[in-house]
Amino acid sequence: MKLRYKNMCARGIMVYARYSSGDYWYDKKVFKTTFFSNAEICRRALLLFNRRPQDDYIREIGVSCYMLSPSDQNQLSLLEEVNQEVWLSQALDGINQKYGNFTIAYASAYPSHQMVKQKIPFGSTRYFELLCSAA
Repeated sequence: MKLRYKNMCARGIMVYARYSSGDYWYDKKVFKTTFFSNAEICRRALLLFNRRPQDDYIREIGVSCYMLSPSDQNQLSLLEEVNQEVWLSQALDGINQKYGNFTIAYASAYPSHQMVKQKIPFGSTRYFELLCSAA
């Protein structure tokens, strides 16, 4: 939502896991194409997450997007499936902003809405107005 709020898209994604033993693992990848939707972020993060070591209990997971660039969401695509992804993301963001975060979410993510903590990177206030509008 932060990417779309700032009208940005990403090419890189990093996935981080901290285990109960205190060890940590991370992986990152830069893709040829940009992404901005929840579905694409989840799909690309899972590609990396599935490569993690399976030998301990995970206590914390983090996902970060990088290599940001201005989004071309305002430009209609010739491909209908790209336009549908943009329209669906806009509709979901609008509903979640009006009725609260996680009003509409993936069914598999439903139990996590009580545990997910909103992070403001390095004490920045760039997203403060987004958080206030969601409250």
